[in-house]
Amino acid sequence: MNTQAVVSAQKHESFDPSVKINTESAFAEIIAPPLKAQLALMTRLLNGIDTIALVDYPVSGNVGDSLIWLGQVELFNQLKKKVVYVDAGWHTNDAELRKVIDKGAAIIIMGGGNFGTVWPHHHRFREHLLQTFADATIIQMPQSIFFDDEKALAQTQRIVEGCPNFHFLVRDFPSLNFARANFKTSIEFCPDSAFFLGLLKAPPAEVDVLYLRRSDKESSDSPVDDQLFAQSNLTISVTDWLQQNLTERVIHKIVRNLIRFRLLKNTSELTFSLYNKLAWARANRGIQILARGRCIVTDRLHAHVLGMLIGRPDVLLDNSIGKIFNFHEAWTQQWPATRKAESLEGALALADTAINSAAAEI
Repeated sequence: MNTQAVVSAQKHESFDPSVKINTESAFAEIIAPPLKAQLALMTRLLNGIDTIALVDYPVSGNVGDSLIWLGQVELFNQLKKKVVYVDAGWHTNDAELRKVIDKGAAIIIMGGGNFGTVWPHHHRFREHLLQTFADATIIQMPQSIFFDDEKALAQTQRIVEGCPNFHFLVRDFPSLNFARANFKTSIEFCPDSAFFLGLLKAPPAEVDVLYLRRSDKESSDSPVDDQLFAQSNLTISVTDWLQQNLTERVIHKIVRNLIRFRLLKNTSELTFSLYNKLAWARANRGIQILARGRCIVTDRLHAHVLGMLIGRPDVLLDNSIGKIFNFHEAWTQQWPATRKAESLEGALALADTAINSAAAEI
């Protein structure tokens, strides 16, 4: 994909109280062009391939992972590619996967932020696929890369080099530069797949600020300061979005049991359908959470993406490995309803200007 599809940087400070933001126009001008370029890229990479194996379904309640999954499903629907195999890592079936590959299917590995050493179980599964099916066409959907172990990097380099039809999609500039410097394979620059969901409807806001704060090892560790919140004169709700609700837990348990007792196969259309229902249940929970705020403050990348899609202004804090600011630099610098902050205090000050501006009237 041509990196010129990425719009040039535009410095933002406080929200302009006089500017009314049109989300549809902003999406059409800023996000739609790179999505169109990615569709053209995927058409080329999958030329002559009609079926795909979509692997590494997200088992956790993290809403962002389900947004990526659903965006990928929409992307391949637009390309008219049929999903003939799915798995969630824990129930991969090499024999079934080999059968669909031998019939012409490509392997599509889910995108996200787990290429490297931050989330090793995902990366081990990825390396297993590359080693076991080195003869297949394999596309790694857009990822952020992070390695803090030279031996782990060297192992991945050897495995990637042994896959002649591996195509590596990355979603930020540091990952692009790292991939080009370290991997001898096809490398492409693409936006996060969640954008393929397009603009989404959301219920009215209930509080001034929804602070979606990471509670995992990628947290920015910005403290929850009750005194700071009290001084801000804003109504603020603090949460994360990892905890599944009852509907999600029920669907998840049903799917796991059906697979465990071999009543569902990875090649079953019902497996794919149930996984999509579960992903939508998680996505809808995320919409309900974020929509509570007139403005969103977050250190989660997909809270930023989903906030854009539901038309909420947002203020970004970076996570522990720089993933959010890197992504913002690549794709959303010109989004008119987003600002960056270096501290929670600064984020709340920017949120206050958003709430008192036309940006909050999206």
